[in-house]
Amino acid sequence: MTQKAVPIAGIPSARVPRLGFLQRHPGLRAPLGLVVPLVLLAVVISLVNPVFLPALFMLICMVVAFSIGSSWGTYAVVFPLAMPLAYAINPDPFYLSLAFGAVLGGAVFGDQCSPISDTTILSSLACGCDVMDHVLTQLPLALAAATAGAILSTLLAMTVV
Repeated sequence: MTQKAVPIAGIPSARVPRLGFLQRHPGLRAPLGLVVPLVLLAVVISLVNPVFLPALFMLICMVVAFSIGSSWGTYAVVFPLAMPLAYAINPDPFYLSLAFGAVLGGAVFGDQCSPISDTTILSSLACGCDVMDHVLTQLPLALAAATAGAILSTLLAMTVV
């Protein structure tokens, strides 16, 4: 299947390369294939100190969103597993807010830095640079913000747990 160039807001030949990528790699088509490993990971997480759980949620979401190139797909896969687990560990609303924010932050990080994300591809096309150059310029800042977020969520979780 060939891809047809579609003009988008001044971008002369914006394509949707993710679709072609996913057709060439059928194992990545269904993010729901991640549910079984995430359930097993949830069992392992339950053995982890609850203080580190929001940071661990963030790390999991960073990896999942980077792999599939979608923050919304990551939300759909991780939220149904992460929030009941966080509630079972500590039903305090502040702790649940930390877990919720960690999932959001990790998913947006992965979507922002993934070379197969539609937003990454379109923003690199709009700037006229290579996709990987754009990804490599995003990674240092995004990693610094994610590290700060993980450290702060751990410190704040210490006040609740």
